Amino acid sequence: MLRAIDVIGEPNTPIELNSLEVDQSGALQQREPQYPLTFNFSWRDSNFEGTVDQVDDRLTLELSLKLAELPFTAEDATQRGNWSAIVSDTDAPAGGVLKIMHDSTAVLSKKIDLPELNGFTADGFITNMAMMVLSLAPYLDLLAEHSGAHAPSADA
Repeated sequence: MLRAIDVIGEPNTPIELNSLEVDQSGALQQREPQYPLTFNFSWRDSNFEGTVDQVDDRLTLELSLKLAELPFTAEDATQRGNWSAIVSDTDAPAGGVLKIMHDSTAVLSKKIDLPELNGFTADGFITNMAMMVLSLAPYLDLLAEHSGAHAPSADA
């Protein structure tokens, strides 16, 4: 039975998650990464979902945040109208999308290209992810202010 080994090396060593296998004889061998890689985390009382995917030898990072489940118009027409106005009147972040999904969920998402595979490092990944999340902070504040929700705490 093959086992995957997760490798995160020194800052100058590329991240290679699940990239090595040990076969039944104990030999170590390289294997193709299984994309997309998914993860999640919380920041400022918000639960982000992340995906790293590979398209044409380029890695992309996408973060999405479910902002709210909107009530149906019959349940609360005012609140649904407020959310619709926020989504239509707010400029989405660069490379991002702010929209109401078919299931009446308001979602904020952003996608970026990561550095070339041979220049992709653990510290670079964390830096890119932190910059993405911080670029979304003003939108979280604005949405909380205009939707009537409490603003997320800055120290979380």
